[in-house]
Amino acid sequence: MEPKATCPRRSVSRMEVIVVPGVGFDKKGNRMGRGAGYYDQLLRKAGKIFKIGLCFREQMVRQLPVTKTDVPVDCVITD
Repeated sequence: MEPKATCPRRSVSRMEVIVVPGVGFDKKGNRMGRGAGYYDQLLRKAGKIFKIGLCFREQMVRQLPVTKTDVPVDCVITD
């Protein structure tokens, strides 16, 4: 989902945890998004901030293809 121009901007440095959705996740924390790269941009800026992926267990897969621009999450929470 592309952010609306009217959405307020928040500094990543003020965040303590980031929760991100995904189309799918693997057990290594790799995430498949919708292709626009918005969350990858955020996660790259996050540095050591704890990153959580959120999905249904049916969205968990054994392995996802990974590129150099992909940023894994630290853990994945499912139902």
